[in-house]
Amino acid sequence: MVGEITIYHDSTRLITTSRVVIGRCSYPLQLVASVSTRRRPANRAIAGALVAAGALLMLASFAFSRDTNLVALVLGVCLAVSGLTIGYLSPPIFTVVLGMLTGDVDMLESSDYERASALAKAVERAVALRVDRQSAERLVRARWLDSQPQSS
Repeated sequence: MVGEITIYHDSTRLITTSRVVIGRCSYPLQLVASVSTRRRPANRAIAGALVAAGALLMLASFAFSRDTNLVALVLGVCLAVSGLTIGYLSPPIFTVVLGMLTGDVDMLESSDYERASALAKAVERAVALRVDRQSAERLVRARWLDSQPQSS
């Protein structure tokens, strides 16, 4: 569009002073009411299942055998340790949400906080530039109207 400034651009997102493009959808910036970043904890269900399976296998190795079943015990420990490792290393998911007048739009879901934060700041900057530009245009228009001779 004429007169728009590109604030952010990557393979699937474009933010300018007049619109936000996400994939194939384009939203006028004037409909953006807010932008926020939400943090969703990582899904640790698989990690919990591995820890539980490992613990059950370790208990079963002691309960059903007079002499400890070494293979079941080692396998149970390995399952439990791998579950704890996966649970510890799973990153949270950050979502950038555009609060539109027509409803919320998820702009990005990523485990990279820096990327999500940069995208949210780009939208905030575009909104600020748009508001500044509109204010400057109104001021110029008001001064021009004031400079016109008054008709009686």
